[in-house]
Amino acid sequence: GGRPKTKLWGLRGFGKNAYIATCEAIDDEVDWLVLATDTDRESGVRRQRDLEEICQRKRREIAAGYDKARSDLRETTHPKLIVAVPLRMLECWLLADADAFRRVVGRPRPKLPKRPEALGGKTDPKELLYKYGGAHHKRELARESSPEVLSRECPVSYVPFRADVLHAAESLESRSTNSL
Repeated sequence: GGRPKTKLWGLRGFGKNAYIATCEAIDDEVDWLVLATDTDRESGVRRQRDLEEICQRKRREIAAGYDKARSDLRETTHPKLIVAVPLRMLECWLLADADAFRRVVGRPRPKLPKRPEALGGKTDPKELLYKYGGAHHKRELARESSPEVLSRECPVSYVPFRADVLHAAESLESRSTNSL
Protein backbone atom coordinates (compact mmCIF):
# COMPACT_ATOMS: atom_id res chain seq x y z
CA GLY A 1 0.00 0.00 0.00
CA GLY A 2 0.92 3.64 0.36
CA ARG A 3 2.63 3.20 3.73
CA PRO A 4 6.08 4.74 4.04
CA LYS A 5 8.96 2.30 4.07
CA THR A 6 10.15 1.73 7.59
CA LYS A 7 13.45 0.23 8.59
CA LEU A 8 12.87 -3.12 10.19
CA TRP A 9 15.96 -2.97 12.35
CA GLY A 10 15.65 -4.90 15.52
CA LEU A 11 13.17 -7.39 14.10
CA ARG A 12 14.34 -10.94 13.73
CA GLY A 13 13.10 -13.91 11.76
CA PHE A 14 9.34 -13.99 11.55
CA GLY A 15 9.09 -10.52 13.07
CA LYS A 16 9.75 -8.95 9.68
CA ASN A 17 6.96 -10.95 8.04
CA ALA A 18 4.63 -10.12 10.93
CA TYR A 19 5.44 -6.43 10.53
CA ILE A 20 4.56 -6.45 6.83
CA ALA A 21 1.42 -8.55 7.36
CA THR A 22 0.27 -6.23 10.17
CA CYS A 23 0.73 -3.14 8.00
CA GLU A 24 -1.32 -4.75 5.23
CA ALA A 25 -3.99 -5.91 7.68
CA ILE A 26 -4.31 -2.40 9.10
CA ASP A 27 -4.61 -0.97 5.58
CA ASP A 28 -7.29 -3.54 4.76
CA GLU A 29 -9.12 -2.87 8.06
CA VAL A 30 -9.42 -6.53 9.01
CA ASP A 31 -10.51 -7.62 12.48
CA TRP A 32 -8.18 -10.59 12.95
CA LEU A 33 -4.68 -11.29 11.71
CA VAL A 34 -3.72 -14.98 11.84
CA LEU A 35 -0.03 -15.69 11.38
CA ALA A 36 1.15 -19.29 11.26
CA THR A 37 4.35 -21.26 10.96
CA ASP A 38 5.61 -24.48 12.50
CA THR A 39 8.83 -26.07 13.69
CA ASP A 40 9.11 -29.11 11.41
CA ARG A 41 11.99 -27.75 9.35
CA GLU A 42 14.32 -27.05 12.24
CA SER A 43 17.27 -29.06 11.00
CA GLY A 44 19.34 -30.88 13.55
CA VAL A 45 16.95 -30.21 16.43
CA ARG A 46 16.05 -33.46 18.10
CA ARG A 47 15.23 -32.65 21.69
CA GLN A 48 11.63 -31.79 22.48
CA ARG A 49 12.70 -29.04 24.85
CA ASP A 50 14.68 -27.33 22.08
CA LEU A 51 11.65 -27.41 19.78
CA GLU A 52 9.49 -25.94 22.54
CA GLU A 53 11.98 -23.07 22.90
CA ILE A 54 11.96 -22.52 19.12
CA CYS A 55 8.14 -22.45 19.20
CA GLN A 56 8.19 -19.77 21.91
CA ARG A 57 10.90 -17.79 20.11
CA LYS A 58 8.83 -17.72 16.89
CA ARG A 59 5.78 -16.52 18.85
CA ARG A 60 7.90 -13.71 20.39
CA GLU A 61 9.33 -12.69 16.98
CA ILE A 62 5.83 -12.49 15.48
CA ALA A 63 4.53 -10.48 18.43
CA ALA A 64 7.50 -8.08 18.15
CA GLY A 65 6.79 -7.43 14.47
CA TYR A 66 3.11 -6.90 15.19
CA ASP A 67 3.86 -4.49 18.06
CA LYS A 68 6.39 -2.53 16.00
CA ALA A 69 3.96 -2.10 13.10
CA ARG A 70 1.24 -0.87 15.45
CA SER A 71 3.68 1.53 17.06
CA ASP A 72 5.08 2.83 13.76
CA LEU A 73 1.68 3.34 12.14
CA ARG A 74 0.01 4.76 15.24
CA GLU A 75 -3.41 3.68 14.04
CA THR A 76 -6.27 3.74 16.52
CA THR A 77 -7.72 0.48 15.20
CA HIS A 78 -5.77 -2.62 14.43
CA PRO A 79 -6.48 -6.32 13.97
CA LYS A 80 -6.27 -8.74 16.87
CA LEU A 81 -3.26 -10.99 16.49
CA ILE A 82 -3.64 -14.76 16.50
CA VAL A 83 -0.42 -16.74 16.33
CA ALA A 84 -0.33 -20.42 15.40
CA VAL A 85 3.02 -22.14 15.83
CA PRO A 86 2.27 -25.85 16.08
CA LEU A 87 5.05 -27.89 17.60
CA ARG A 88 6.48 -29.90 14.73
CA MET A 89 3.57 -29.37 12.35
CA LEU A 90 -0.16 -28.67 12.21
CA GLU A 91 -0.89 -32.34 11.56
CA CYS A 92 -0.03 -33.04 15.21
CA TRP A 93 -3.11 -31.04 16.16
CA LEU A 94 -5.21 -33.00 13.65
CA LEU A 95 -4.12 -36.27 15.23
CA ALA A 96 -4.76 -35.19 18.82
CA ASP A 97 -8.46 -36.05 19.13
CA ALA A 98 -8.93 -39.80 18.63
CA ASP A 99 -12.73 -39.54 18.76
CA ALA A 100 -12.83 -36.84 16.08
CA PHE A 101 -10.47 -38.90 13.93
CA ARG A 102 -12.73 -41.95 14.22
CA ARG A 103 -15.89 -39.92 13.44
CA VAL A 104 -14.40 -38.13 10.43
CA VAL A 105 -12.19 -40.81 8.89
CA GLY A 106 -14.35 -43.76 9.87
CA ARG A 107 -11.57 -45.81 11.42
CA PRO A 108 -9.52 -45.69 14.59
CA ARG A 109 -6.70 -43.22 14.76
CA PRO A 110 -3.23 -44.79 14.82
CA LYS A 111 -1.76 -45.43 18.26
CA LEU A 112 0.23 -42.36 19.21
CA PRO A 113 2.34 -41.19 22.10
CA LYS A 114 0.34 -39.44 24.82
CA ARG A 115 1.21 -36.04 23.34
CA PRO A 116 1.09 -35.79 19.51
CA GLU A 117 3.38 -32.76 19.75
CA ALA A 118 6.12 -35.18 20.81
CA LEU A 119 5.93 -37.03 17.49
CA GLY A 120 9.22 -36.93 15.72
CA GLY A 121 12.04 -39.01 14.44
CA LYS A 122 10.59 -41.82 12.36
CA THR A 123 6.97 -40.95 13.21
CA ASP A 124 5.90 -38.25 10.77
CA PRO A 125 2.41 -36.85 11.49
CA LYS A 126 1.83 -36.06 7.79
CA GLU A 127 2.66 -39.63 6.84
CA LEU A 128 0.33 -40.94 9.56
CA LEU A 129 -2.52 -38.83 8.19
CA TYR A 130 -1.94 -40.21 4.69
CA LYS A 131 -1.47 -43.78 5.89
CA TYR A 132 -4.67 -43.79 7.95
CA GLY A 133 -6.83 -41.84 5.51
CA GLY A 134 -7.00 -38.51 7.31
CA ALA A 135 -5.05 -36.43 4.79
CA HIS A 136 -8.13 -35.73 2.67
CA HIS A 137 -10.15 -34.72 5.73
CA LYS A 138 -7.97 -32.02 7.30
CA ARG A 139 -10.68 -29.39 7.34
CA GLU A 140 -13.23 -31.78 8.83
CA LEU A 141 -10.73 -33.00 11.43
CA ALA A 142 -10.02 -29.42 12.46
CA ARG A 143 -13.73 -28.65 12.68
CA GLU A 144 -14.60 -31.80 14.66
CA SER A 145 -11.69 -31.79 17.11
CA SER A 146 -12.51 -30.76 20.64
CA PRO A 147 -10.63 -27.66 21.84
CA GLU A 148 -10.49 -29.23 25.31
CA VAL A 149 -8.88 -32.41 23.96
CA LEU A 150 -6.46 -30.40 21.84
CA SER A 151 -5.54 -28.29 24.87
CA ARG A 152 -4.85 -31.39 26.91
CA GLU A 153 -2.96 -33.27 24.19
CA CYS A 154 -1.02 -30.34 22.67
CA PRO A 155 -0.36 -28.01 25.60
CA VAL A 156 2.83 -26.42 24.28
CA SER A 157 1.51 -25.00 21.03
CA TYR A 158 -2.28 -25.31 20.92
CA VAL A 159 -2.99 -23.70 24.29
CA PRO A 160 -1.39 -20.32 23.35
CA PHE A 161 -3.13 -20.40 19.95
CA ARG A 162 -6.50 -21.08 21.61
CA ALA A 163 -5.88 -18.26 24.10
CA ASP A 164 -5.22 -15.87 21.19
CA VAL A 165 -8.45 -16.94 19.45
CA LEU A 166 -10.51 -16.56 22.62
CA HIS A 167 -8.99 -13.14 23.35
CA ALA A 168 -9.68 -11.95 19.80
CA ALA A 169 -13.25 -13.27 19.94
CA GLU A 170 -13.89 -11.58 23.29
CA SER A 171 -12.60 -8.23 22.06
CA LEU A 172 -14.65 -8.48 18.87
CA GLU A 173 -17.73 -9.36 20.92
CA SER A 174 -17.21 -6.48 23.36
CA ARG A 175 -16.66 -4.09 20.45
CA SER A 176 -19.92 -5.14 18.79
CA THR A 177 -21.76 -4.96 22.14
CA ASN A 178 -20.43 -1.44 22.74
CA SER A 179 -21.65 -0.31 19.31
CA LEU A 180 -25.25 -1.34 20.05
